[in-house]
Order: sequence, then structure tokens, then C-alpha cells
Amino acid sequence: MSLIAKKNLDLWIVALLIVSLVMYDVTFEILTEILHILFEILHHMFEWVELGIEHAIEHLFHTDRHGSQILTFYTLMLLIAFLLYKLKFVVPLVYNAVRQLSRDAWIRRKTQAKQFWQQQDLAHRIGWSLAACVILYLASFFVM
Repeated sequence: MSLIAKKNLDLWIVALLIVSLVMYDVTFEILTEILHILFEILHHMFEWVELGIEHAIEHLFHTDRHGSQILTFYTLMLLIAFLLYKLKFVVPLVYNAVRQLSRDAWIRRKTQAKQFWQQQDLAHRIGWSLAACVILYLASFFVM
């Protein structure tokens, strides 16, 4: 990533959110397709792990198919419970980090906008205000 893209990552994220809100139908379709593919991949990975554990239990303990399926089920439930337990500690850390980054970006951009506005003379302020009004007026035709 270039230095400019890293420096303005928060603006890229806001722009992406605005575009996704304006084109909500395309965004919804893309998200459902991505989730579908993700669940397919996770399902195949789960089946692969499940069959691997099942065959390992069959060969290690010389059990029949039903016994190995029961042991596999409880092994997978234990693994899922452990992962959920670990996730309980990771999610608040990630949430707090994203929240702090969002606050910092908001304060930084708000300060920059305020400084920019204060540096403008009256003619430029009127020009910026008119440009914003015209853009919002034109955008209102596309939102309906």
C-alpha cells in the first residue's frame, strides 16, 4: 500500500461505506455471494477435519463406525467450546481497538476540516457552501 493510501485509509473506508449505501442492492448481492462462498468453504473444511478425526479415532482405538462418530462429535464440540471461549477474550479487544481508531480518525478529520474552513476567506466559504448545496441538490435526484 502506498503512503497516501495508508494516510487516508479512513477516507477510503468512508467512501466505500457511502458507495455501498447508495448502491445498496448491489452491495447486498455481493455480501450474500461472499457469505455463501465463505460458508461453502467453511463447510468443506469442517467435513475434512471431521473425517480426519473420525478416521484417526477408528484406527487408534479400533472402534466401529458408530463409536468413532460419537467420539468425533464430542471431540468437535470440545474444540468448538474451546474456540468460543478464546473468542470471548479476543472480540472485546478488537472492538475496543476499532472504536479507538474510529474516534482518532474522527477527531483528526474534524480538526483538519475546521482548520481548512477557518483558513478560507469569505468568497471561498460562499463558493464551498454553494458547491455543497448544488451537489446535495443533484444527489437528491438519484436517491429517489
